[in-house]
Amino acid sequence: MSQNLHCIMFDGDDEGYFNWMEQHPEGFILNVFRSSIVGPHVVHRSNCGHIRRGPGMDAGAFTTRTQYKVAAFAVDQLETWRNYYQPDAAIKYCQTCNPLA
Repeated sequence: MSQNLHCIMFDGDDEGYFNWMEQHPEGFILNVFRSSIVGPHVVHRSNCGHIRRGPGMDAGAFTTRTQYKVAAFAVDQLETWRNYYQPDAAIKYCQTCNPLA
């Protein structure tokens, strides 16, 4: 876990990531692909079903393989993180949990 720009990055730390979401249900998560070729970064609410554990998800499935997570208390903090660290990466917002509402 590392922290900067009012964000916390979970890279190789699924347990830390799940603990943060449990402790901060009002928070937001940026789902970041390690390669920009895969797709855009996606913003979710902490309680979104798309970024929670499910059947068949083993250790490392969330923050180790193809993705890592960036957590913050406001969507604009995640946008600022993206603009600073990966300005060319596209960003979109989960249509299920609607983090902009």
